[in-house]
Amino acid sequence: MTSSMYIDEKRINDMPLKKYLIGFVSLVLLGGTLPSGAISAMELTIIFDNSAGQIIMTDDQLQAMEQVEIITDTPWTKTPMTYEGPTLWSVLEQAGAIGREFEMIALNDYSIRLAADRITPDWPIVARLQNGKTMSVRDKGPYWVMFPFDQNKDLQTETFFALSIWQLAKIRVID
Repeated sequence: MTSSMYIDEKRINDMPLKKYLIGFVSLVLLGGTLPSGAISAMELTIIFDNSAGQIIMTDDQLQAMEQVEIITDTPWTKTPMTYEGPTLWSVLEQAGAIGREFEMIALNDYSIRLAADRITPDWPIVARLQNGKTMSVRDKGPYWVMFPFDQNKDLQTETFFALSIWQLAKIRVID
């Protein structure tokens, strides 16, 4: 055995970082499966005020719905971005959520109220992807309520910008 190929197991076993190296190697080897598991763990909770309980929709369920693409600029991005996800209309319909108003609640408990008459069959969408990639919490994910601001000048108001809540985690149905 040549010295360049020789690994001193005793020395490696005595290394204080051995367990971290093993963990790192395991992470690298399993890396292909981790993102999909992390993505499917994301959920959107629909809460009913009429004591009907709640429905938890997984990212896989949202992904299985018809995906709509919106290409738009926003006050929070430097250039137009492509957003993709199901329409809010179809998410609410799938959940059987009928109400006059919906409280949209972010991960940090920030919330806004969205009147039902501001939701159309075409928009807003519950964006899951930005430029083809899932959105991390740091990048306003996992879900961002997105309107087609560039396609409809009537939406370019502070009111609609405020309704474009990011880090969406829950929707409370208000009768």
